[in-house]
Amino acid sequence: MKLTTLGAAFVCVAAFALTSSARANWRDDMWKRPVRIRDGVTLRAYAKEKPRLMKVYVAKIDLVTPGIGFTTTERASDWGKRIVGTTNPVYHVETKRETTADFMLRRRAEGRNVEIAFNTTPWRPWPMPKGCESCDLLGWCVADGVELSSHTNPTERKEALFVIGRDGRCAITSAIPRDEERNVLFAFNGFDILMTNSVDVVTVNRDEKEAPRPRMALGLADGGKTLVVVAVDGRQPKYSLGATFADMRTLLRREGASDAVSMDGGGSVSLVVFDREKGVPVMLNRHPSKKVRANAISLGVIFGK
Repeated sequence: MKLTTLGAAFVCVAAFALTSSARANWRDDMWKRPVRIRDGVTLRAYAKEKPRLMKVYVAKIDLVTPGIGFTTTERASDWGKRIVGTTNPVYHVETKRETTADFMLRRRAEGRNVEIAFNTTPWRPWPMPKGCESCDLLGWCVADGVELSSHTNPTERKEALFVIGRDGRCAITSAIPRDEERNVLFAFNGFDILMTNSVDVVTVNRDEKEAPRPRMALGLADGGKTLVVVAVDGRQPKYSLGATFADMRTLLRREGASDAVSMDGGGSVSLVVFDREKGVPVMLNRHPSKKVRANAISLGVIFGK
């Protein structure tokens, strides 16, 4: 597994102040120009009319910012048990669903200064049985060095992974050698690798079948020093029709990403920023339904304590 050096420790105590651009109108400003909401984070949003109408949201996170760290959804208390309400014997409890905004609030209440969070790995069963909040994650997932979900193929270990190493390095990769698994601090499995070293990775059957829809993707730019989060609204006529895999490659390349992976999309897409002035989480993207979906696993970016 080739990882890109970040050059900064995750655990570092620092005090931060809002930049002058992060005033109460930052949500309006980000549609006009990139807005720096704090040291290390810029946001922008824009509309495209071609190849179809779509609303795009971009968060860029400078991974060498002092004091930066990560936190994610943990194992469920009944981890490993059969999921109640489904007859499929392979579905086992791994995490509990919660909205990404609730995840952010919960972590902040625990003293973790999460300023931006987003959904990651898809899960099953879907649709969820009525009253069921337990999830079985698709593919290999690791939280703080603890395995949440095993590989889909333990022999080949081929997946679509966003990985954060114990040494602070990040990678987007399709395989983790067995002897390097112990060096992984966080791992999130997506649907498909979109780009590797600036070269498109096209999964023919997937690309041909995937229609425009809400999308979430992660990319690495600047030699791995910048994390690029791209969310696209979809399934909303006259507002935003969604993106294909090809669209996401184009959008990520526009933001400078050389490596990218598609994460869980559709109604799961959630890009949340903490409004420090108002003291509340703000969902940047707009869901196609009024009810925001609870996700199986979210990733939060921490700044300082």
